Amino acid sequence: MLAWQSSRVVMEMSDFEICSMLHSWGCPIEQYVGHQITEDQYKQITGKDYVASKS
Repeated sequence: MLAWQSSRVVMEMSDFEICSMLHSWGCPIEQYVGHQITEDQYKQITGKDYVASKS
């Protein structure tokens, strides 16, 4: 779990909540799959199946 600090307010958010927030801001979250979130959680957040990149 990551802690985000803003001024004097510390918000504790789960990795799922952080990734959901990032996605809502238009940020890509693919790099978090398999580390902070699962493929199923990726689908919950984006509504799309996770497709691993071929690098």
